[in-house]
Amino acid sequence: MRSDLLLIGCVTLLATATATATTKMSSDYTSLKEEDCRTLNTDQDIYQADCPSKHNYLLQAVGRDLRLGVNLIYNHHKVSYQPLPSFRVGETVEWRYEKVGNLKKYHAFIYRIYTAQIDPLDGDAFYLSREQDKQQLVVIRLNKEKSCLLGVIEPSKNMNREARKLADNKLAECIK
Repeated sequence: MRSDLLLIGCVTLLATATATATTKMSSDYTSLKEEDCRTLNTDQDIYQADCPSKHNYLLQAVGRDLRLGVNLIYNHHKVSYQPLPSFRVGETVEWRYEKVGNLKKYHAFIYRIYTAQIDPLDGDAFYLSREQDKQQLVVIRLNKEKSCLLGVIEPSKNMNREARKLADNKLAECIK
């Protein structure tokens, strides 16, 4: 009897160690390109489309005026980040996950925004070239109805790495 319990304990310990050893953070990617999304609305200068997503989340590209952003929705709970100046989003979004064995456990969502810079001569962003737009990375924690904004990563040479580090930090707190 004692040897059976010892054997079960060793097998359980080995299985736990194997599962822990195979845990790996990685990413999947989906598109925000208009041709990859299903357009829902284009009335009165409003654009809305459902785009490919992961893990039962709804990803919508939404736009009005000179702004194009995303809404991440889970069971009617919406998370979005809308800066004040005109902005647009990149064409690709990153879904961070932890791989445990063959399972992918999605825990974060990262996307790039380009914020228009204001021309100091006339106070307008409309006529500046889009190459002058400021890039930022938006990091959202995936937690079903409790999904939330973790942060906005400012431009730097390591901004992709910084965004992934924030996304993978289980102790990071939501900011709104």
